[in-house]
This record gives sequence, structure tokens and C-alpha cells, in this order.
Amino acid sequence: MINLKLANILTDIAEIKKSSPDNKNMTLGLIIAARTLRDNPESIEKIYSSGKLGQPISIDEPAYKLIKEYLDTGSIGLYEELKSKYSEDLIRLVRISGLGKKRMFKIYDTFNIKSLEDLKDKLVDNHRIANVLAEAGSGKDKAGESYTERLKQSLDYMESIRGMFPRWQVEVCLDEIKNSLYKIKDIERFVVVGSLRRKKSIVKDIDILIQPYFNNPLYDFERSKELLGEIQSLSFIKRLVSSNIRKENISAIFETVFGIEIEFIISSDKNWAVDMLYTTGSKKHVKKLERIAQKKGYFKSGRIDTAGFSENSGDGIRNYLPVDDAFYMKNIYSKLNLQYIPPELREDLGEIELAENFLVPSLLTMEDIKGDLHIHSRWSDGIISLDDMVERVKKFNYEYIAITDHSESSYYGRGLDAKRLQEKINYINELKSRFKDFYILMGSEIEIRGVGKLDYPENIIKKMDIAIGSMHSSFLNTRAENTARTVSAIENRYIDFIAHPTGVVFGNRAPYSIDVDRLISAAAKNNKALEINSYFLRMDLNEQNVRKAREMGVKVVINTDAHRPNNMDMIRLGVDIARRAGLQKKDVLNALALKELKAWKKQRS
Repeated sequence: MINLKLANILTDIAEIKKSSPDNKNMTLGLIIAARTLRDNPESIEKIYSSGKLGQPISIDEPAYKLIKEYLDTGSIGLYEELKSKYSEDLIRLVRISGLGKKRMFKIYDTFNIKSLEDLKDKLVDNHRIANVLAEAGSGKDKAGESYTERLKQSLDYMESIRGMFPRWQVEVCLDEIKNSLYKIKDIERFVVVGSLRRKKSIVKDIDILIQPYFNNPLYDFERSKELLGEIQSLSFIKRLVSSNIRKENISAIFETVFGIEIEFIISSDKNWAVDMLYTTGSKKHVKKLERIAQKKGYFKSGRIDTAGFSENSGDGIRNYLPVDDAFYMKNIYSKLNLQYIPPELREDLGEIELAENFLVPSLLTMEDIKGDLHIHSRWSDGIISLDDMVERVKKFNYEYIAITDHSESSYYGRGLDAKRLQEKINYINELKSRFKDFYILMGSEIEIRGVGKLDYPENIIKKMDIAIGSMHSSFLNTRAENTARTVSAIENRYIDFIAHPTGVVFGNRAPYSIDVDRLISAAAKNNKALEINSYFLRMDLNEQNVRKAREMGVKVVINTDAHRPNNMDMIRLGVDIARRAGLQKKDVLNALALKELKAWKKQRS
């Protein structure tokens, strides 16, 4: 995952450069280049080796030179200079915390901090840390206390994602893995299982269940071991980590060149369905199924016993599976007197109790989504052409899209002042008359600058078809201040929804301190929506908060926050969050037809 690694280095450098007014243009260039790198599914090494790096898209010359330096030498001198003083984790914490290099370097230098563990130890003395933070900032004691709390939250966040990977990035690697497996003649079929199959937003490893031709009708352990040996010789495998021989199958865990571990489980024709059930998980879900199976006499040798089940073995299917595992799983759930439970819900969060009463909801699907209401164009910091948007509209059969560029105070987002905004309104009005198959909505992502303070006055905001409220700056305030700020935007009658409500960006920024329950309550009271941001590093709101929104009757809106053409394809990631939270079509704002969407907005005017 070199693209993500290099993008992180560039954004680290950008964060350090950000505080100097002279470096504004360089910082902006690095931020744009980093996003271009991490959003590109093709490895930057392959692009470079093919000679295409000389024509980069939206990578300016200073960023290009740094990228080339890294690919030529394996490092960037500017970054290595930083690393000579501070560890990579400490450098990254500057960005993740948002506290800035002045405050963070002052802490590191004052307390001679060399690692995150050093910092955690020093945080025991809250008062001294707070004083240094206050001195490096506004000088106010309360600010020091607030910054200390932010520092703790950021450390906790870094710990929570250690060893984890964004699912979209892992799925890009999966394409190469699958192509290699297709070439092994002994493999009849395989399926990705585990947390990837349950569509978790971030994952720690890859699990693949394999059925070879030779494990039918009996399990051949020797040939299964040989198959694992053949897999070990594939180009993406670095080394064997461990292997496991069980009564029913064998498996092996490998370290990969992508930096993530992968486990291959060799199954059989006889046990394919039950092996898929166990390897998909979750463990808590399966444990509860086992207790039900024990009561019904379908449990033997420590596993659910499907020997007596009459099941379709899927003869004739080679190297692919249906879209979901219902084809194989329904018989197991049926024998346990349960309604079929989709993989996304298998977390032991009440889904089995729903299945016992045949009340598992009909979950939202991609086909239910009628449009994307958060897209950035070249008017601000997007590099999506109109043709790119039209291509995705046709691909997903959308009824509408909203072009929602940044507002005035967003320097790094190239925000629009009132004059440019009016020019864009005129442009969108012209587009509306050009396209008859779908509708283009005029929108804006409007910065919430403070309590009751938006980037545009109401007489401008009310001209928008879609008005989004969001925070991109000054989120080092207290929990109460951040909450009041966002709630005030929800209470503005012209704001339709809040984008990425917690501000989290995977590996780049910890969630800011905010009372999400209060946001949900305010949204319920004011008939507003909250966003599931589908961009693969945001995934915000998360499934836990989406469940709360559903329980409070608050609609969510699933958008991509697209800045690059392929970002619009990430809409499925947001749909996965909605499905994991048990959402149906009726719970989602942009599952409404255009006429219904307009009616929803009009009832507040």
C-alpha cells in the first residue's frame, strides 16, 4: 500500500509546513498530491516504472519532485530530517491531533519525548503539559486544558487504529490476490470472508476460504498442505506466519507485500457452507448460533453439524459466488428456525433475536440510492469533470447529483467567495437546461465558523438547492463549543444536512470532541439529515452513530464527498455502513426520488 504510505508522508510534511504563510502554496500542492496518490488504485511504483509519472494529474512540481525522490531513493530528505529529531508516530500525531507543530514540538522538546510511550508517561502530569500547551498557544489556562484533552483523545485514536487498514485500500490489493488465485488449477472456488465479508469500514487482515477440486468427497490433508505451499510461492506473499491443522480443515496465515496479513482456509465440498459461516463470523454471532444448534441437535464435535442438512452444493459454479452467501447459508439458518441474516448484520447486536421472530429488515441496497448530494468540482478543489459526473450518473442510474463546492473561508479547499459563487449558480442553471435524463442541483459545503456563524449569509444560502453545513477548522474548541457550533447550523432553516459530523479522517485526524447524541437530537427536532460520508478515509458517521440516528428517526444521507472521479464509486462503502446499521430505504434521504427530496426540503421553508 505504497500509495497510502507516500500520501501520509506528504500530508505530514504539509502539516509541518502549514503554519508558515510563505509555504501556503506548497502546502496546498502537497495536500492535493497526497489525495491524488491515495485515491489512485494503481500503485505509484507501477506508474513510475511505466514512465507515466512525468504526466501526473493535479501534482505540482514541488510535490512531483518529492514523489520522484522517494521512488528513486526510498526516502525524502526533508522527511528524514524531521525523523532525525522525532519518531514517525510523533510527527503523525501533529497532524492527527490538529494541535500544530508549534505546540507539539514544544511538548516534545520540553519533556525530551522520543516516542508515543514517552508522551503517555508524561501525560500523567496533566498540569505541566497543559501549561506548556497554553504557553505555546493562546496562553490561557483553559485552552491548555482543552488542548491536553485533545492530545489524549488523539493518542487513544492512534491506538485504536494501530494495525488497521481502510477496507477500500485492502480491496484494491484483493484484485491482485484474486487474479493470482484464479490461475491455480486445483482451486474450484474461493470467497473472501471475515470482516471484509461483513463489510467493516476498517479491517486488520484478509481471510479467504478456498475449496479445491480434490476435497470431494473426502478431505485430502496432504494435497491441501501442498496447495498452501503453492499459494506461499505467489508474488504477493512475503513469508509464512503460522499454520493450523484442525479436524475439519487446515489453514495458514501469511505476511504480504501489502503490509497486511492474509489467512487462507482450505475447505471441502462437504463443509463449504458451514466453513463459510464460521469464517465469516463474527465470533459472537456464531457462538449464539451454536447454542441454538445445540438445543436442536445440530451440534457435534464443537461445531454446527450440517451432515443432515439437504443443501445445494453449488455444482457447476467455478471461481465465483453469488453476490451474497444466501445461496449457501439460507439452509443453515432455516434449519435453526431463523430468518436468513445478511453478513453485514452478524455482530450479535440483536440480529438473531430479530431472526427468531422473522423481523430482520429488508436492508438498503445500492439500487435504492437516487443520487449523490456531496460532490466537489473544479470550481473548488475537485478535479472531476462534468463528463466524469455524467458517466457515474449513468453507471448508478441516478436521478440527480448535487455539485457542492467549498465556501469562502476554506483556503485549502479553494473556497468560493460571493462573486464566484454567483458565477457558479449561473453555470449550474445553464447545465440544468442541458440535461434531461437527470437533474443537477446547485449546492455548497458551507463552513460553520462559529455558533450561528456560517460562511454565507442566509440570503445567499437560500438560493441553494442543497446547503451542507460542515467544520474544517477551529475544531480544537471544547466539546461544548464544537457541539453548540454544529447544533446552531442544524437549527438554521436553510441548512439541509451536516457533512462528516465527527470530522474523523482515518490515520490523518482524530474525531473532534463533539456530542453526537445532541447532534442527532437536534437533527430529529429540526427535520434535518446527517451524512454518512463514504470517502474511504472518512466513513463518518460510523455505524454505531447511524444506529442511534435510526432509533431517533433521523434520516441519513449517503454521499461520497467526491474530489476525484473514482471517489464517486465509493458510494457503496456508505451503503455498507447503512446496512451494518440495519437501515432500510425509508431511512435514507437520497433514496428519495427527486420530487420527494424537494418536498422534504420545502416542508421546512
